[in-house]
Amino acid sequence: MLLLGVAKCEGEISAQQKAALLDIFQREFHLQPDEAADLLLASAHLIRNEIYLVDNIDKILQPSNERFTDAQIASLTALMQRVARLEGAPNHEQERLIEAIVRYFQARRKPKGTWGNGTKLSLPWFQIKSRIKRLFILSVFNRHYPAGWR
Repeated sequence: MLLLGVAKCEGEISAQQKAALLDIFQREFHLQPDEAADLLLASAHLIRNEIYLVDNIDKILQPSNERFTDAQIASLTALMQRVARLEGAPNHEQERLIEAIVRYFQARRKPKGTWGNGTKLSLPWFQIKSRIKRLFILSVFNRHYPAGWR
């Protein structure tokens, strides 16, 4: 859907853009020609009423945001840039859409092993949580049960 959205930033998609999108769907997503055509049709249906995809990125990506790997995000942005360059240099709206996608994922990805402010953790969070839990359980156990019960 986002690849078609990049192509539509110029207005209606051209025959060259349509052929390129079908080729990308077949090669990158390993689809048969009829499956690629169905995907293009479904994508066109999903964005038919969207004038500015940039304003609706949250609505589009939120349901699947957590399932995107870093490699998939890089692949998506590379494919979007490829589509934007099909008929020359990307226009302003295409650049805005691609930048908005990159910003969306950057804002939702926290570096692993850091606090919210970017400070590195000395231990992974699961180890910190495990140690706190263990200390709490031991302190409660030692307080309520005499040494003979152990």
